[in-house]
Amino acid sequence: MVDKREERIKKLLENPNLNDWEKGFLASVNIYMEKYSRISNKQWALVQKVEANYSPEVIAQRQAWNDDWSDEKQFQWETALNYYKANPPYFSSMILRYEDGGTPTEKEYRKLVDNKYVQNVIVTIQSKPLYDVGCLVQVRRTAKGPHYRFRDTIALVVTNDGPVISAAKGSKQYSILPFGETAPIKIQERWLKKKRG
Repeated sequence: MVDKREERIKKLLENPNLNDWEKGFLASVNIYMEKYSRISNKQWALVQKVEANYSPEVIAQRQAWNDDWSDEKQFQWETALNYYKANPPYFSSMILRYEDGGTPTEKEYRKLVDNKYVQNVIVTIQSKPLYDVGCLVQVRRTAKGPHYRFRDTIALVVTNDGPVISAAKGSKQYSILPFGETAPIKIQERWLKKKRG
């Protein structure tokens, strides 16, 4: 039994597709097995889990997922990465793993993309801006944070396609130039309204 386990661990270690965590874990278990001729049930369960990730069926599913990768999936995946990068600490290890590119597994994709926060961000990005570049707007009285001092101020819309980093409704980012100011400020659409009069 022990010999077969050791043989399976060694065979797994030869797999060039293992990720860094899997390599480190299996190397550690292998050293422990060589030293004590045994491993715990929990360790063996994890070894089997890693082994299952590289079964012919799972490999075929992964290949089908990669073949089915599209521009739309790429857009949604990048949107999710950017959203979580701007709102730490969630999924920080996954962000580090994929910030230089690469296709996620289907499980990783579903975890990051298929939730109400990222879906709200996607809807906001794809929605038409309420205010066009060059039109006059007014900062709402309810504006908070750094925009508090601009409440009721009239401003010119400079850009309306800034990055969306909030899942709140109306979080499309604008750059506006308030009257009396020399430099534009960043503000979300929800803090703006049509200029009165």
